[in-house]
Amino acid sequence: MHTLGAFDEVRCLKADGTWRTIMQLDGSIQALAVADEKLWLIAMLGQKLPELVCFDLKTNELHPMTAFNEAVLEDCYVAEPEPLSIPAGEFRVDGWVLKPKDYDPNQKYPAILNIHGGPKAAYGPVFFHEMQFWASEGYFVMFCNPRGSNGKGNAFAELRGLYGTIDYDDLMNFTDAVLAAYPAIDAERIGVTGGSYGGYMTNWMIGHTDRFAAAASQRSIANWVSLICYADIGFTFDNDQMGADPWSDVQKVWDQSPLQFADKAKTPTLFIHSFEDYRCLLQEGMQMYNALVHHGAEARMCLFKGESHGLSRIGKPSHRVRRLQEITAWMDRWCKPATENKS
Repeated sequence: MHTLGAFDEVRCLKADGTWRTIMQLDGSIQALAVADEKLWLIAMLGQKLPELVCFDLKTNELHPMTAFNEAVLEDCYVAEPEPLSIPAGEFRVDGWVLKPKDYDPNQKYPAILNIHGGPKAAYGPVFFHEMQFWASEGYFVMFCNPRGSNGKGNAFAELRGLYGTIDYDDLMNFTDAVLAAYPAIDAERIGVTGGSYGGYMTNWMIGHTDRFAAAASQRSIANWVSLICYADIGFTFDNDQMGADPWSDVQKVWDQSPLQFADKAKTPTLFIHSFEDYRCLLQEGMQMYNALVHHGAEARMCLFKGESHGLSRIGKPSHRVRRLQEITAWMDRWCKPATENKS
């Protein structure tokens, strides 16, 4: 499987190193198998939950095979992602906006900017439960694929040694573009959140701007100098991504670390980490949390016992529910008026 723009495609790789595209899906492929000259996919199409679909390799036709999950969303508000893209150097950054439930253009609404992990990953216009939940709770939700993301080739994804620079610019410019396109958003009531790389960028943002009313930093990175010594991702990843290591150029590594700028953070920030996350260890969140508290910023730490880096995707159901409740309650506290906030 391969991500092209905001879509998935299946490619056939030949022994000589060449490849050809078998199919392109306007959606997200979760798993696949090949049998009887057909591709059998677990896929998400549009704003539907995952189902089994079949792609006939002879006729190039796609056939939905199940509808197990359709009843789940029958009585739910499901926002349709509205595309919005912006220029970014020689590229364009693609993004989407979800409107809140019972949207009234004459009202003012809070908003949440959600940043994906990776950074070499990508959002697309498919169902994303937490963002749909926030839309149903009265939020505009905005999300995009800044430079560093997957789906537009190696040059677009190149972020080595540039963390917190062009990606930060893209996310902030996208936020500005959304505000211009959707005047119903209250610019004083915008929250920001993300996990892994998205947590890193959340940490980075609160040290570089105070325009966000609240932040929720999940399974984040705060200090590349320390992370390189204990993350399970291997000895080469951090060196490669930073374009240096603490022994060759510690200043370059430190300059890409959000912790350096934590003394400037004023945004009320929730930190979520898991005890058994060995990719972005809880020490990273604790460093950022302690730095904010030390400098007088409002902060809350929420730790999950027995969970890993995959808490939001493969964690215990009760913990996944609690995680989303914690983030939403934090956003409600700081982004909704007291008369509206029931948390």
